[in-house]
Amino acid sequence: MAAELDWWGALVEEDPGIGELARECNAMAQRVTDRHGHRPEALAASQLLARCASFLDSAGRLRGALPAVQLQHLRATCAGLVVARLLLTDANPETLSNRLAAAPAGP
Repeated sequence: MAAELDWWGALVEEDPGIGELARECNAMAQRVTDRHGHRPEALAASQLLARCASFLDSAGRLRGALPAVQLQHLRATCAGLVVARLLLTDANPETLSNRLAAAPAGP
């Protein structure tokens, strides 16, 4: 997860905690439109990164309680980071955006 955030330009410490990852993810969500403009795929990537930050915040608040729920939040974050990256690097982001619109929202 830290490596994926590193691709976005986040300053991730070695062995970061969930709180640090959530803050960096939220910061990247705010910077995406600055770097990539207000194209639909950049806005979608920004929204996904914000959702990932929310999942990380939720996982952090659980503090080890309900490990299955915490794991689901972490999995949704990993998937969201990958999809957000694909939105900006895929040759045909409209197709990906259409597939995402039909997909379930996550936990």
